[in-house]
Amino acid sequence: MVYAILTGKTEEIYVGLFKYVRNVLPLQYDKLTIITDFELGLINAIRLVFPESSHQGCYFHYCQSIVRHLRSKESGMYNLVKANPIAARIFRMVLALPYLPPNSNNNRIPSMLDGFNSIIMYIVQHTEIAEYFHDFMYQYVFGYWFVRMRPEAYTILYLTRILEPITIWRAITQLFYGLLNLTPKYGSSWV
Repeated sequence: MVYAILTGKTEEIYVGLFKYVRNVLPLQYDKLTIITDFELGLINAIRLVFPESSHQGCYFHYCQSIVRHLRSKESGMYNLVKANPIAARIFRMVLALPYLPPNSNNNRIPSMLDGFNSIIMYIVQHTEIAEYFHDFMYQYVFGYWFVRMRPEAYTILYLTRILEPITIWRAITQLFYGLLNLTPKYGSSWV
């Protein structure tokens, strides 16, 4: 895990940080999966500096984005989801989409698109709330998460592969202790 205090959130700033990290941490970047939020400048910088690494969007940030969109004034759906159990179920179904594979190689395991279509079919069965979900599902969920971000970017189906023990933590720990040895000691002010 790498923490940095930056002066902004531009792709250029991220590229500078990642080039520095790449020079300081000698890792097998072809075996590294980098997990981030869905900030486009950050994603572009990762693809530029770490082309051999895989990138994975963070499930927490996916859920956070969905909730923020529901709470936005333009959506106005938050109160509906809180008050209506059918709307709440649809909301939970959207949050569960990343648990499906981005693509399906066989007919037994549905893909994320199959899951999206199942949600649409469920919404159509409930005409009293269907009109409220139209823009949310087609413009936001499909338009942003399926077309712009692509399902491969935020599926968590393969997370077990990502969580295998990797050496990055040891490398960061060594870097941290190396930095401690470089800093002057000022008595017991840290106690």
